[in-house]
Amino acid sequence: QFAAVLDVHAVITQVSSPAELLGPLTVENFDGPTAVSGVDFSSASGLGVSRTSATTVSSGVTTSPPNGVLTRQSDDPMTMDFAPYAPVKSVGMFFGGDNVCCSTGFSAFVDIFGPSCPGCGDFLGTIEVVANMNDFVDQFIGFNSTTPVTNIQLRYGTATGQNAPLRLFIDDFQFSRIPEPASLFLATLAVLSVGRIRRVPPNA
Repeated sequence: QFAAVLDVHAVITQVSSPAELLGPLTVENFDGPTAVSGVDFSSASGLGVSRTSATTVSSGVTTSPPNGVLTRQSDDPMTMDFAPYAPVKSVGMFFGGDNVCCSTGFSAFVDIFGPSCPGCGDFLGTIEVVANMNDFVDQFIGFNSTTPVTNIQLRYGTATGQNAPLRLFIDDFQFSRIPEPASLFLATLAVLSVGRIRRVPPNA
């Protein structure tokens, strides 16, 4: 179950599975020896995040065992920053570790930000998925955007508007970059050049 975008400027479309994201996708599963390039992970408090085994957070169940990434303290939103690299058009992730919180339940929210635009600042919109409270990393939250996205923030929120008293745990974070103008130019040039090559006779 997922809710509609709360505040948009006709740019954000929430999706229900990775198959609906716009490719090509880069996937960070937090299991490799090095991190993928294109995104930095941090937390709102500045304490940061850490690679952590799912056995200690989500009953050992995650979309690509054994690891995910976890905020170092509860009630601390997680930020994903694309600005040092290239803006993106699609983002998605799986979240969980949620069965020890909030008898009334809570939701996962993703706040989405991009380059300044007239009348809207950097904020582009927010998407929401209601947590199923089963602890496992088995719920997906993601979106496509027609406007470049430079960073997002994931938070767990209660019905009263407060951040849920949990550390955030995610796996299989995936995103799709917007090609730089130079790359688009070269790709266009290559396409236009096809069929224009002609054979020059010897001694011409």
